[in-house]
Formats: sequence, structure tokens, C-alpha cells
Amino acid sequence: FGDAARLSGGSYVKVPYAENLAPIQSNFTWTGWFEYGPASATQSLLWAYNWGAGMPQLWLRVEKNSAGQPVIRGHAETVSSAVDMYSTDPLGGTLDNQVWHQFALERDGGTLKLYLDGIFITQKAGLTGSISADPSTADAFRIYLGRRLDGAYPFTGGLDDYRYYNRALPESDIDTLVAGGAVNADLQLHLPFDGTR
Repeated sequence: FGDAARLSGGSYVKVPYAENLAPIQSNFTWTGWFEYGPASATQSLLWAYNWGAGMPQLWLRVEKNSAGQPVIRGHAETVSSAVDMYSTDPLGGTLDNQVWHQFALERDGGTLKLYLDGIFITQKAGLTGSISADPSTADAFRIYLGRRLDGAYPFTGGLDDYRYYNRALPESDIDTLVAGGAVNADLQLHLPFDGTR
């Protein structure tokens, strides 16, 4: 929609500190659009708070499965639990064919869910506790688009219209976003990337 953020593998987007985004206490939904070309390297679409085992974190990335197919993978972790989910090759090999796709990554109670282009792809139950940074410390707040926090998994391609909601969106709202409509209830962050190249 309009312009998009174009990342070349060394560039990324850092979300400015916002107290309302520091603790993810319960349900949430991240949505966004991405497009990229064939690559064997793992690439990050969204990475929040920390990385490494046992650290509260949330991330979404594209990678290749054991058969060499492009897939999308989501992960959420608290101090007491972790869930990790892989998609199958959901679009017949077109995920990395420089076609725009929309993701929705959401927590609904103890379940992490993933949608692609409005289609439910996969889910994983077992998530307990909050995913959070220390809300009193701006330095501990890190949400990056296009790379992991330490610079690993750089993304090469386009990102657009990233949104964060403090609720789990129903499929009807996800369909509205896929169609280019607006869903404003409980919208906490909107990065349209208009005017950015």
C-alpha cells in the first residue's frame, strides 16, 4: 500500500521505546506485509525483547525447511514456557518469489497462532506467563524488523504496514487487513512506511 521499507541486508527498522509495547501480558496480534526473493539464509521479519534459550522473546522469520522449501516460523518464549511452530510450504513455493504476503502472528490465551494472507496456517499451545521487557528501562526495550537484535538473520526485501494490537484479532479483522481495510480497535502501533524507500 503506497511505499514500503526496502531493506538490503544491512538495514533494519528499530521501533522507538513505548511503554505500552514493553510488557505483553496477555493476548496480542502483530501483522505486517513482506516480500523477498529466493535465498537460502534465514531472515527475520520481527524480533522482540531478547534472544537465546530461557529469555522472554517473540520472533517471526522466514527460512528453508529440510526439503529446501521456503517456510515461515514463529516463536514465543516466557521465563516459564516456550512454543515454536513451523509452517508447511503454505503457498506452493511462492513465499520467496518476490510476491507480497501478509502475516498475522497472535497470542490467544496459551496458544500462538499464525495466519498468512488471511489463511490460518498453524498454531501451538502451551504458552504461559508474559512475554515482556522491563517497562521501566528503555534500554531493555528492543523490537527490530529485518534482523535479530544482535544483527543475525538480516532481511533483504520489502516490509510494509506493520501493526500491533493488544488483543487476538478474529479472522474477520485479519481478512479486513488483507483486503487493505482499517482495523483500529486496540491498535497500539502502526508503521505504514509511507514515503520510505
